[in-house]
Amino acid sequence: MKDVEAIYRAGYWDTVNGDRLAAGVDLATFDAGVNSGPARARSWLMASIGGPDHETVQKLCAKRLGFMRSLAIWNTFGRGWSRRVAEIEAKAVAWALAKSTSTAQAREQLGKEAAAASSRSRTQTVGAGTAGTATTAGSGDALLNPQHADQIAGWVLGDLLTVGAVVAAILVIRAIIHRQRASAYAAEAGRVMP
Repeated sequence: MKDVEAIYRAGYWDTVNGDRLAAGVDLATFDAGVNSGPARARSWLMASIGGPDHETVQKLCAKRLGFMRSLAIWNTFGRGWSRRVAEIEAKAVAWALAKSTSTAQAREQLGKEAAAASSRSRTQTVGAGTAGTATTAGSGDALLNPQHADQIAGWVLGDLLTVGAVVAAILVIRAIIHRQRASAYAAEAGRVMP
């Protein structure tokens, strides 16, 4: 166990200057460094600095998740990765708030973050259904009404269906991510002692 601890300390914690970072920011940067490399974690941190520490954590985690979503293997590992980032984000925000606010304020802010993420998840779930329905409804009209079908080239119809499916898929993924964030924030709010 001491060997593992030494590797993580020297290879990741010290490399991202964990001892010099604010509470919460240290956790988010360290975890990003372990998964994506210390250089990339420092880069995300530098691009996220500005504002309260809990906002720095949120920005860093958003950049990290954006990078992960760009990877070709996102479809295979994305759900687990996004859950991990959501849990790290919520815990790191809780640590940052614990250093800068009262316990009651920290619990309240974590609850607000959970509610906001839950609301975004619902909005994007509805948006995904609407995008898919609108595209399908539009194409159904063209297929059932010969006058309209003659006016629309087949490739346009195919493009519309493809765009609708892509938009719906993106919104579903974002809804899942926000649902995971809501769950992680709610769990952290529940851990804050009165």
